[in-house]
Amino acid sequence: MTNRPADGSDAPDTPHGSTVLHPDLIIGRHPVHGVLADGHVDDGTAFLLERAGFVYDEDLGVHRVPADTPASAEQACVQRAMKALAGRLSVAYLPGAAAAETAGEPPGHRPPP
Repeated sequence: MTNRPADGSDAPDTPHGSTVLHPDLIIGRHPVHGVLADGHVDDGTAFLLERAGFVYDEDLGVHRVPADTPASAEQACVQRAMKALAGRLSVAYLPGAAAAETAGEPPGHRPPP
């Protein structure tokens, strides 16, 4: 059994009673570009991301943690952003393989050196 929206449109196949979450913002590690924040970013959200340590990457069209950031500082940026955005909009953090899969990379894929 699948859930269907009231308007009769197709819904994703989900078990009865389950919910498909569509967060406003997804933060995760892209296999090539590093930690990205992608999704609904208005001026207030952009301000909070930048205050947490993210920068806007015009080429990618998303906010990201600067490439030369050490891993511990990178994680601190993510934690600051998650804390600052809590209650403002829905945010999902995708670790490792889940982020790569969402970005379109098959699990276990490694970018060329």
